[in-house]
Amino acid sequence: MTQTTPYGLVESWLLSYNLWKSRIEALKIQLEDIPNLAQHFDLVAIHGKGRKKDPVLKTVVHRSELENEMFKLERRIRLIDVSLPTLTPEEREFVEIRYFSQLASSLTMDRLHLSKRMYYWRRNKILDKIYQAMGGETCLPDFLDGKETMNNETTGPDLQTCS
Repeated sequence: MTQTTPYGLVESWLLSYNLWKSRIEALKIQLEDIPNLAQHFDLVAIHGKGRKKDPVLKTVVHRSELENEMFKLERRIRLIDVSLPTLTPEEREFVEIRYFSQLASSLTMDRLHLSKRMYYWRRNKILDKIYQAMGGETCLPDFLDGKETMNNETTGPDLQTCS
């Protein structure tokens, strides 16, 4: 049985690429303001000590959540980055114009002098290549986290951010 590429999903990852990079920078700035209390607090938390309203506990939990989000976003960006060298220069230009510059499909067609049919043929070929270079189905756990499904349906309002 052949596996099909979830085109809408891969497209949303590429459209989210710049947003994810910006989010990582914002998370780094936020983490600079939060003291690194986790090493000290882990031993206490294991034994069930600490109160729910404890500001140290809230700070540690918040820092942990930010670090986890940053780790996931960095992993997603690395997966996309390792897939881009598999593209030809023309394919990379397509990705740059359509996804990284976030130009509309019609404007991308005009800029690259492509017919509608040729545009979608090339788009599907590029998305297939990127998906396979990232590992196909094995890359999905890095991107799917409850807000997306394989059927390109969303349970949340924000498919484009994937975070």
